[in-house]
Amino acid sequence: MKFPNLADLENEQRRIYASAPTTGSILITGAPGTGKTIMAFHRAHKLRELGAFPQVVMKNKVLKAYTDSRTGVAIDVPVSTMDQWIHAWWKRFGDTRYAPGEGYTKNWEMILLRAREVLSSWSNAPECLGWGHLLVDEGQDFPKELYYALGRLSRDKTLESRAQLTIFADDNQRMDIESNSETKEIREFLLIEGNAERNFVLKKNFRNSQEIARFASHFRVSANSHELELPTRRGGLPQVIFSPEDKILIPFIERKIKSNPGRQVGVIVRGLNKRVKQVYNKLSHALTGSNLKVQMYLYSDPSHAADNLDFSRPDSVTILNEKSSKGLEFDIVFYVGLEHIDLNASGGLNERMSLYVMASRARTDLTIVFNDLSPQHPLPASVGLMPAPQAGLCRFAGLGDWDDQTTKTLLSGVQWTVPLVGYEGSK
Repeated sequence: MKFPNLADLENEQRRIYASAPTTGSILITGAPGTGKTIMAFHRAHKLRELGAFPQVVMKNKVLKAYTDSRTGVAIDVPVSTMDQWIHAWWKRFGDTRYAPGEGYTKNWEMILLRAREVLSSWSNAPECLGWGHLLVDEGQDFPKELYYALGRLSRDKTLESRAQLTIFADDNQRMDIESNSETKEIREFLLIEGNAERNFVLKKNFRNSQEIARFASHFRVSANSHELELPTRRGGLPQVIFSPEDKILIPFIERKIKSNPGRQVGVIVRGLNKRVKQVYNKLSHALTGSNLKVQMYLYSDPSHAADNLDFSRPDSVTILNEKSSKGLEFDIVFYVGLEHIDLNASGGLNERMSLYVMASRARTDLTIVFNDLSPQHPLPASVGLMPAPQAGLCRFAGLGDWDDQTTKTLLSGVQWTVPLVGYEGSK
């Protein structure tokens, strides 16, 4: 993965690189494709050159593996998942083997309490508690309690310059309203609300075609973090496909992949690991004999670990679940399994945000798939999350026995949801 060098950064990116304070806390917001991850590493490089001790942290192992393949920028800056960082940090001052909490859910109240005990009684507390400069990518993925605790510690006079924070986040890329943070909460807990010198916005989308960006924007749930500046690059409309079964769907995906050589393809599966593996096995078999590298990530499966993924190779097909795809990008994306969406689970908010994130993984070609459907039955309620046909943001089509008239008839019976923010007003 080749990162653009400093000379290749756009004006708004160079402005942040040059003018953002190198001490204290700052927040950088931006839509998908605006270069938040790239800026994290350029900022880390600058901080290292200034003698600081930066470390980039992120939510999942796949994004870490993706950025580990970078060339040219901040090669010597350590990168870890947040869980890995917390474990290493806690070992320096904790009074138990593992940080308080259950699994990935940490008890930040108890962590902060222990940190305050250390600050008041250890002579070497700054060395043990100081983390240098932490750059948090996909910052909206972490709980607000984390920002409360780290924000309080970063302002402790004992730690001085040993605990700095740069957060990169986007309200619309949360995928769980219960456990994720809003940018207003991050600002509040870092005490930077209303401080223009410590809040920055990236607006230009470098990743998606204009058609994909407009489609993805239909699923936005918040207009608070930034206005959108649509890309100028044009492409085809995203497709929403209705399929009767895998026997029809897999050959469709196979044909599309083979007709677009030299591309990186992502197949994002909504569902359990069992379904991810099923899609991988069927697609691998269908693509046997091609020069394509077909790879999969499965949590807790050493044979399909994140470190085994190759993100530098064209002619590759990567199959993974929704949460593991955060921060990634592919030329072509298939997002499958939307027939299982439960609109009652979060009032549709989590589902809209997931659609926003998954759709925006695609650079040039996006296909949304509803599978296991019959043309003799009404479409699932989850289809109503899509833009209505009259919006002109996507094309609807059926596979197998579906014809255009059947598709049109079934679409006329869908209850379309109203976009909460959408693409209107985007620049």
